[in-house]
Amino acid sequence: MANKSLEELLAETEQRIMNNEFRKTFTLTYDGEDYDFILQPLSQSDFMSLYTKSKGNVVELNEGIVKKCLINEEGEPYPENLVKVLIDKMPAGFTKDVTERVYEISGIETTEEDIERAASFLEKGIEL
Repeated sequence: MANKSLEELLAETEQRIMNNEFRKTFTLTYDGEDYDFILQPLSQSDFMSLYTKSKGNVVELNEGIVKKCLINEEGEPYPENLVKVLIDKMPAGFTKDVTERVYEISGIETTEEDIERAASFLEKGIEL
């Protein structure tokens, strides 16, 4: 297999984004009911931004990820007031379940060691 140039990789990635290949539909079951959700991956810059805004608060980080990555069939994030209802009214594990799926499709490692390493790196970066 030949090595790809950066331009080829960018063009391929752009095409995959246009074809919605990175989006995933997940079914979560709450109280005996199945709910289908469409999620888009979280970019590195979005993750850094959300983490910085949340100042490491996991609940705020998870809510930010849900607001950013939970999308409708047209690929647009849901209105913030609707997402707030989901977060406020769904069982407490809802944001955690959605966030875990986003990490999965985004290729973000979620072991305790990885989280601690990322938090340390971000804290040092914020200090600079």
